[in-house]
Amino acid sequence: MDEKLSGVQVGPLLKDFMGKEYVTGTANISAKMTAHGLEPLAVRKSLNGHAAFSFTNGTVNGVNIGLLLRTAYAAYKKLPPPKDEAKQTDFAALSGSAKVVNGVVSNDDLSAKSPLLRINGKGSANLVTDTIDYRVEAGVTGAMTGQGGKELGQLNGTPIPIRITGTFSAPKFNVDLQAILDARVKQAVEQERKKQEQRLRKNLENELQNKLKGMLKF
Repeated sequence: MDEKLSGVQVGPLLKDFMGKEYVTGTANISAKMTAHGLEPLAVRKSLNGHAAFSFTNGTVNGVNIGLLLRTAYAAYKKLPPPKDEAKQTDFAALSGSAKVVNGVVSNDDLSAKSPLLRINGKGSANLVTDTIDYRVEAGVTGAMTGQGGKELGQLNGTPIPIRITGTFSAPKFNVDLQAILDARVKQAVEQERKKQEQRLRKNLENELQNKLKGMLKF
């Protein structure tokens, strides 16, 4: 296969190939792939090649990153968890490239944008064993619209790592938000300590200068 698709709806395409609409939206895709076999599994085992893709105005189904972050934030603050929502993440644009070796898809340049989030990702997915090993870094933007914007305002500017493992049918998401927020607190304390040291040093310098001026008076 050596194909380019422009302006196609990717959801039905993925459903035909993988049995589920993992991503929806308008897609531009280029792919050079080789495979052989009569059954879908055999085709996936022998799949090799590379591809590039860009999607606009769609969703990633199976995960709501905004909800993941708000749930982790509520746990950190010892607050009730947020109400459950549809397991999907809306995006305005999503792009990347992939290398495929014997059914294992590797990607290191995933980029997605939404009104609330900026997302970068890299990792691999095994189409043969149906397993995922992926890392996403989500940054909350200053825009207080979109999925969970109001609750996530305090995370603005903080890149948050999300580890994705498990399988396509049962993915597992791990958000280590506590370590990040603890680090922010330590950083704020350190910054305040430096400000206090600078203020004290300046006060001492002023005091010494005043004493020196008094000593020089005749």
